[in-house]
Amino acid sequence: MAHWVKGDPVDISSGVHVVEFWATWCPPCRTSIPHLTEIQQEYKDRGVNIIGISNEELGTVEPFVTRMGSKMNYTVAIDEGRRTSKGYMGKYGINGIPHAFVVKDGTVVWNGHPMDKLEAAIDDALK
Repeated sequence: MAHWVKGDPVDISSGVHVVEFWATWCPPCRTSIPHLTEIQQEYKDRGVNIIGISNEELGTVEPFVTRMGSKMNYTVAIDEGRRTSKGYMGKYGINGIPHAFVVKDGTVVWNGHPMDKLEAAIDDALK
């Protein structure tokens, strides 16, 4: 990760986490942000972290995150050179955003649209 815009760096090698790819210019991404904030609130006590990753410039992402405030209350990072994106989106042949991955102990156990059965996937991963 090039830069953590909001929240502390997250180690996804243990536990259950959600890695979500998004962009400020993407209307469906903006629609899913409050939903992801709700999920983060619901699962934070169980150690689940949501990490929203954008490949846009810091000068674009940081003011957007600041404007969103508490509506975007989860970890946000910038993917410089799309290194993280290649490891997730590229590996699974996915081009469209928003797209979320549920990661358990460093391994992807589910991927799909963040508004489509994400909670069920997190529940399964926590079992």
